[in-house]
Amino acid sequence: MECIFFYKCLADENRLRILKLLSTSALCGCHLVETLVLDQVTISKQLNYMKRLGLLDSKREGQWMIYRVVEDATPLLRDTLKNLAKHGTKLPPFEADQKKLAAVQRRMAAAPVGDCATC
Repeated sequence: MECIFFYKCLADENRLRILKLLSTSALCGCHLVETLVLDQVTISKQLNYMKRLGLLDSKREGQWMIYRVVEDATPLLRDTLKNLAKHGTKLPPFEADQKKLAAVQRRMAAAPVGDCATC
């Protein structure tokens, strides 16, 4: 992947927020919709864009699509994820996203089995 396409991808706040969330664990698309308070179409478009660039993998589990950062990440992606982990944690949008995701995961863990494949 060329650097210019990588940085264009990261120039979008929603894609950067998604990447930050997926840098810590694989997530179902429904988790991202609820956490980021964006509609499913917007999330889906962003995820597909990042998949085409080779940043994400996805796997279908029943009716759910599970997304994760690629295992064989390029050095550029690995370094970016390290920097997001180190410097992005206390930035308002990322901090709020982590809190929302934690609440979503607690709620899903208490839900009946089968509500979501990742819970």
